[in-house]
Amino acid sequence: MRDFEAICTIAADRKGGVEALEALFSKPLTPTELSVTLAERWLAAMAICLFQAGFNWKIVEAKWAELEKAFDSFDPYESRPICG
Repeated sequence: MRDFEAICTIAADRKGGVEALEALFSKPLTPTELSVTLAERWLAAMAICLFQAGFNWKIVEAKWAELEKAFDSFDPYESRPICG
């Protein structure tokens, strides 16, 4: 198994260098941005991760708008029965 450094070198070579590779990374939110992020956006971010664990990430990315519509008005604080 390759170590992280080897994988990083391969990725940088494929993307045109370390700087080009790092430009593709998402940037972390600032503390201010984090503090004003609505709970529904946190839930959406977690849902994306869960969907991508079970589906190809390209499918989730392509269909995310429709998936969010399917969950519109979902209230995670509302108690609901599992079935029925």
